[in-house]
Amino acid sequence: MHKNEIQAQYWTDVEIRLELMRYLDHASLHFQEKLKQILLDMRLQHESLDSLLKIVFSLLENTDSRSIQIFICNVERVAFDTNLSPKSSEPLISFLNRLQRKKAV
Repeated sequence: MHKNEIQAQYWTDVEIRLELMRYLDHASLHFQEKLKQILLDMRLQHESLDSLLKIVFSLLENTDSRSIQIFICNVERVAFDTNLSPKSSEPLISFLNRLQRKKAV
């Protein structure tokens, strides 16, 4: 298998954003809408995943715990999926670490 063939198997930025939006049926409607505005807004399409996750992190300040937990499960699922490139996993892992530090405070 060539390097290009391996890279073609990884999710694109848009696919990562869509994956982060999955399984949110039981999250609050307000949280779902805000998350869509951040992750799927075309005006933010050129923002890095790291930058978008920083915005999402601030959104979590005013979000119910159930919605937060659902989103964290999503981030964990995506962060450790084999379809995610090693380069793209770094911002997701950093996001999870930041949440852990915040919980510890």
